[in-house]
Amino acid sequence: MRRVLVVAFAALLMPAIASAQTEPTPLADFTSLCEETASTGFNWEGGEWVQRNFSPQKFIVRKINRAEDRPKQGYDNLCLEANRNRGQGCYGVAPPGEPQRFRWCSEYLEEGASGALTRIVCSAPLPFTEFVFLPSGPFQRSFFPWEDGQSGGNARLTLGHGKCTVIQ
Repeated sequence: MRRVLVVAFAALLMPAIASAQTEPTPLADFTSLCEETASTGFNWEGGEWVQRNFSPQKFIVRKINRAEDRPKQGYDNLCLEANRNRGQGCYGVAPPGEPQRFRWCSEYLEEGASGALTRIVCSAPLPFTEFVFLPSGPFQRSFFPWEDGQSGGNARLTLGHGKCTVIQ
């Protein structure tokens, strides 16, 4: 009877223990400086795409956990608590000196006991932008606005890569 109780008790605890081990722990707030080593892509010139190399850019990336530390309203803060999913954090990405727009970004962790961070992915639609990075490690970005060839716009498709360093 004692064995049955121990087994039953263990069976009841197993789901709670498993979920506690797999629940991601939010990353602490940080600020990183991400510097491109190269940037390339295409400019829309004279009705066609022309390949170009661009000047490398710098970006400030901020992770902010506390809602009260984020911008209070509008397009600059898409991190509404109601939209948060497990494995996401609120991030702002912008060149130095420009206002940051905050959005939920996915935080990917390794499977298993280590649970080490493998990458953070920040995506935005129209124009499609993706910024994939580690706080102190490599990053890559892409920027693909829609250009149909009819609008006469001055569009630029870009790919860049470099390294991020935590500065705060």
